[in-house]
Amino acid sequence: MMSASTTAEVASTAVDVTTAGGAGNSDENKDGEMVQIWRFIYFDMSFVRSMFGIFVAAELGLSLLALISVSVPKDEGCAFLHSSTYSYFEFTASSCFVVNLVWYFLYLLAVTRKLGFVRWDIGEVIWLGFYIFNYLIASAVIAKDACRQGGYKAAAAFGFLCFFVLIAHAFFAGRLLLEKIRGGRSQQTTNKTADDEENKY
Repeated sequence: MMSASTTAEVASTAVDVTTAGGAGNSDENKDGEMVQIWRFIYFDMSFVRSMFGIFVAAELGLSLLALISVSVPKDEGCAFLHSSTYSYFEFTASSCFVVNLVWYFLYLLAVTRKLGFVRWDIGEVIWLGFYIFNYLIASAVIAKDACRQGGYKAAAAFGFLCFFVLIAHAFFAGRLLLEKIRGGRSQQTTNKTADDEENKY
């Protein structure tokens, strides 16, 4: 029969092995999210399936549809009267598409992880605020000056849809940024308190 001490050692060894195996599986799952495309190029599939990845993909699709829709109508008179309105909407939709495309690939290629010292979260909130404002104005103006053209009406509809997606994206991105800021402040407060306690003695 095994003694109590031997049984305890066996149980401890089993727990250590289980823990090590769990950690290994966690690392494998984390690495499994990165899919190698070519040599040193990897895709971060966790971003593709994440809420923020879905937001960016939706903004890409809606901006492209809005840009296509505003290019469909061929009414020269309407285009002449409201050329500045349509040009402004085209600028908003096309630039939003390009920015989202760049942003998507920055996250997809894990550039944001490799350059972790850059405050990507602040930049994201800034450009989201910029396009929320511009899409609201551009969509409202083109809806008013649609000239009974289906393409302009569709462009306004896609613009408003993208506007609401941008708001949702900005809400979650802003909340995440605030949590990071509060976490950093609480960490600084904890460190300061620890230093004060050490200085007492």
